[in-house]
Amino acid sequence: HVADNQHRPNSWLPGARAWTSESIGQVPRVNGSAALGNDDAVLSLLNHLVTHGACVLENSPIREGYLLELAQRIGPVRDSNFGALWDVLADVALAGDAKTNSTANTGLRLGPHSDLPTREIPPGFQFLHCLVNEAEGGESTLTDGVALVEALERDHPEAFELLSTRHWIFFNRGPGIDHRWSAPIIDYLPGSDVPTLRAFYPVRAFPAMATEDIGRSYDALRLFHRLADKPEFELKFRLTAGDIMCFDNRRILHGRDAFTGSGKRHLQGVYIDRDEILSRGRALNRAAGLHG
Repeated sequence: HVADNQHRPNSWLPGARAWTSESIGQVPRVNGSAALGNDDAVLSLLNHLVTHGACVLENSPIREGYLLELAQRIGPVRDSNFGALWDVLADVALAGDAKTNSTANTGLRLGPHSDLPTREIPPGFQFLHCLVNEAEGGESTLTDGVALVEALERDHPEAFELLSTRHWIFFNRGPGIDHRWSAPIIDYLPGSDVPTLRAFYPVRAFPAMATEDIGRSYDALRLFHRLADKPEFELKFRLTAGDIMCFDNRRILHGRDAFTGSGKRHLQGVYIDRDEILSRGRALNRAAGLHG
């Protein structure tokens, strides 16, 4: 094992590959109709998640709770204050009157973001299962953080330096919860070559840096979000019932256009930590003799 150099963390896994909307064309897709009994479908999904950070498992069963069955083929679900399995549910006709603690349950636009930057280690991967999508608009968006960070470092080095070294306090407080963490927007966690992006504006609460850096850091942050929204970096597509959008929550910025008209939109989601995705990917690749 060691002599063959197969003992390293990246052994039995494909390498991460940065992408733009032009280079990838569309989000990779895998037929998920037989994923519960087919290691090939699961392996293809996991390898896309490691390589590209995103994949759509299409033609999946349309039933509530299916994500928990799928997770049993991969690894334990990571619980959070949303619960182990959580709903993203909006009735567009009632969106203006809805009482919710999340903008995801309204018809409002969600700009490119990552979930739970308030945590020391944000959830690694997110799976969103589309059960109903009758709303007009509401197209999903994905932006590759690896390509975005490479462009920032190459073309805007001062902004990159500010975003990767100056800290912000991420803050989410409510009945029974009080999550807080301090880190840069572009956070290189130990042991990972892929940056963790802490980019969710509702919980990015306070700059925690020298006063003279605050103005420049806000300028850099505005640039970061403008780039993330550009067509050259952002894939846009519509989820249909049976699609499961899977992505690296720490690498990929996800979002959604606003809803218009009327109709229901119901997704269910789970988080699965990076350790579990990589572990299952290594085991299946090793069994198949791939990526040694």
